[in-house]
Amino acid sequence: MKRFLVSLIILAIILLGCNISTTVTQGVTSQPGATDTQGIPLTPTNTSAAPATEAATDTPAPNVSCNELSFYLDPTLATSIQCETTPQFISPTGIGTNPQYTKVSLQGYILSDRFMKPVISVFPVEPFSQLLPDAINADVTALQAMIAGGAPGSNDLPLLPIQYARQLFFARYNIVAFTNGSGYHIVTEYAQAYYPVNNHEMFFSYQGLTSDGKYWISIILPISHPSLPENGDNPPADLYSNPDPYYAQMTSQLNSVQPASFNPSILMLNDLIKSITITP
Repeated sequence: MKRFLVSLIILAIILLGCNISTTVTQGVTSQPGATDTQGIPLTPTNTSAAPATEAATDTPAPNVSCNELSFYLDPTLATSIQCETTPQFISPTGIGTNPQYTKVSLQGYILSDRFMKPVISVFPVEPFSQLLPDAINADVTALQAMIAGGAPGSNDLPLLPIQYARQLFFARYNIVAFTNGSGYHIVTEYAQAYYPVNNHEMFFSYQGLTSDGKYWISIILPISHPSLPENGDNPPADLYSNPDPYYAQMTSQLNSVQPASFNPSILMLNDLIKSITITP
C-alpha cells in the first residue's frame, strides 16, 4: 500500500513538473532581518493530552522571501530556498489539481532522505475552492473553527496539499499565530494502511489562514525524535490487529517530551511560523 501511495505522488510530481514557470534560489543569511539578494542562483487515533510547554520567544525578522511570502529561516534548518510559482493544474482524476500558488522548497534541510520533502506553500483560497469546492470549503470551515478555539476532533485534520492517504495519528497540537493570520501545528504521519510511527515518515505540519481568509499557508517539514525507530521495518506485533492502543501510546509519548528534543526543534519551527508575513 505504501508503494501505491509513492506511485501516486510520483505521478502527480511528473504531471506538475513540466508546468513550473518560475524558479528562484535564495541563500539564507545568519543575521535576522537580512535578505540575501545574491542572484537567481485508517481511522486515526488521537489523545487530547496537552503537549509539553512551548515557550514563547521573540519573533525574528524575515530573512527570505518568495512572491507574497516572507519569513525567517534559521540557517541551521536549511541553507537556501527554491522559490517557485506553480501554475494552475486541473487533473482529470482530481489528483494534483491546484490553482496557481507559491511553493518554497527548503534546500540543504537539516534532515535528508525522508519520505516527505521540506516545502512551504501559499494557496489562494478562492481559486482553490472554485476548483475543488467540496474539499476546500469544508477544510477552510474546519480550520477556521480550530483557529477560533474549537477542538480538533479525531478525524483527519485539514491539510494542504491534499494527501491521498489517511492520518495515522497526530501529536503536539497547538495554535500558533503568524504576522497576519493563525493556524495549527502537529507532528503526524500519513499512510494508506496501518504503519509504525517512525522518523522516516513522520513530519511536522502547520496549516494556517490569513486573517482576511484569502490565503492558506501550509508547512510540511520532516521531523524526528530520538525515541522513535528510524524506519517502519519492524512493526509492533499487534499493530494491525489492534492499532488504536498503539497510536494512542505514541501520541501520548510525543506529547510528553520537550519541544526542543525534536530534530528540528519545535521551538525553532515556531519561530519560523511566527515570522511569516503574506503580502499580496
